[in-house]
Amino acid sequence: TELPEDRRSWIYEVKVDGYRCLVGKDRSAVKLWSRRGNLFNQDFPGLARACAALPEDTLVDGEVVALDQQGRMSFNLLQHRRSQASAIRFYAFDLLVYKGHSAMDLQISERRDLLAQALRNVDGDVQLMQRFETSPADLIRAAKRLGFEGIVAKRRDSLYEPGKRSGAWLKYKINQGQEFVI
Repeated sequence: TELPEDRRSWIYEVKVDGYRCLVGKDRSAVKLWSRRGNLFNQDFPGLARACAALPEDTLVDGEVVALDQQGRMSFNLLQHRRSQASAIRFYAFDLLVYKGHSAMDLQISERRDLLAQALRNVDGDVQLMQRFETSPADLIRAAKRLGFEGIVAKRRDSLYEPGKRSGAWLKYKINQGQEFVI
């Protein structure tokens, strides 16, 4: 229900409303997968082309989003991306493998440094998720004003733990209400 206040122990990122996606590049190809293991390459060919600039044998975790004409993220546009979205973007927020070496046992600060290196030659459709060095209260106010889904707080010393809810990453939703359909 609230974000941790200790900025020495936590980093903060915005939570965007899109499709969670893993991007992998090996010698032969780039592949984009959904959380359920479905291939996204045909859905997002521009992102697949952009990710061809990743180093070989690299695996990145992130989120695919659609931007409207004003540059705001829209999940509705993402679902109808072929006809209405002005731009599709991939925001990379973590790195699992870098140049054939697992990064999952590294702390997030080390993984982010390697992720920035991995994205160095990738074009603007693929970007490193910005982290914020501000108070959680200020970040929540800004996220509400800009229409973001929420905030993710990550322990600075956290390791990548696939499939586990360890408490090292905390999600704070801006809209605390429930959707109700009649």
